[in-house]
Amino acid sequence: MSSIISEITYCSGIALVTLPEIQCDSGIIGEILTAIADGGVNVDMISQTAPRGSEISVSFSVSADSVPQLLPIINAQKVKYPGLKSDISMGMCKINYYDANMVHTPGVAGKVLSVLSQFGIHTKMITTATVDISILIAEHELNDALSASESAFGTLPQEVEF
Repeated sequence: MSSIISEITYCSGIALVTLPEIQCDSGIIGEILTAIADGGVNVDMISQTAPRGSEISVSFSVSADSVPQLLPIINAQKVKYPGLKSDISMGMCKINYYDANMVHTPGVAGKVLSVLSQFGIHTKMITTATVDISILIAEHELNDALSASESAFGTLPQEVEF
């Protein structure tokens, strides 16, 4: 199963932003993300929970360097949406696993998570597309995650910029 991943990339200096217990309304989420973009902050991984009643939580990643720029934008949204809360976790990094054939290969996500779990690495967030899996982990676990991934998949990880 070592050929299921043809490319592994990673980047450090990531912050995880979570907006817990937001009204389950795509318009609100769209407005918040648009305000962030209009403020010049690039959002990367986006993940939404399944609704719990009428509420969801939305998480996304940003460059840690952009957090000072992000904070006033989120605070302005709190004026518009008084119940809006935000949690920001610094010290994260992203690893992306890619293969063009992943769309036709069952079990890739399970294999990636199992490999990381064997080394005690805990994922903070996961997003997927048809040909890639992106995970967010604590930066102090990066070296172990990269070594485990290279060994398991026979692919040398390459660093990329956010």
